[in-house]
Amino acid sequence: MLYDREYMRGPQYRPSTLKPLYWLLGSLVAMFVLQVLLQNWFRSDAVSDYLALYNGAIEHGYIWTFFSYSFLHGGIFHLLINCIMLFWLGKTLIELLGVQRFFTVYGLSVFLGGVAWFMVNFWQQHPPNVIPMVVGASGGVMGLMVAFAMHFPNKPIQVLLFFVIPVKVTPKNLVLILLCIDVAGLLFNELAPFGNGLPIAHSAHLGGMLGGWVFV
Repeated sequence: MLYDREYMRGPQYRPSTLKPLYWLLGSLVAMFVLQVLLQNWFRSDAVSDYLALYNGAIEHGYIWTFFSYSFLHGGIFHLLINCIMLFWLGKTLIELLGVQRFFTVYGLSVFLGGVAWFMVNFWQQHPPNVIPMVVGASGGVMGLMVAFAMHFPNKPIQVLLFFVIPVKVTPKNLVLILLCIDVAGLLFNELAPFGNGLPIAHSAHLGGMLGGWVFV
């Protein structure tokens, strides 16, 4: 029968295979807890100073921040969304690509997301009291989304519109929608002098998407 063929079977989520994904998710949660404890209890921004990506960090030679920024988050909702997407995409892509290649595409997407954000924001003029900074695993998530869409372009998936309304969409169309949103956000927020200053790193999202596309 058709489903007896190996390539037609659904992914087998073996605990040993998904363990690296759980470690990644656990590290994101642990770093967020450390952030909150240091900021609220000790009034210290040491974690952000050494791990977040911003112009001053690069000027001080903190090259690792092109990767480490992905372990920090701006709030519990930011963390929750990224962890949900990482788990949903990761459990399929690890089975499809293997652990090593999964982390390669994720790491490449995080790195290119950081590079894209830095290239966009390095030349931008900001008020003296504003330090532009990027944190979060969103660039990596966007890269995984593109990789998923390139392997399963027309597979129907259900997403929650405004986190409430269930809507069926194909991964290909979802990526196109996200691409349009981030291009518009880049042009009319990050690059525009009249931007509204929303704390969304559209450039990092686009760089992450590029990472997923380049990998596949």
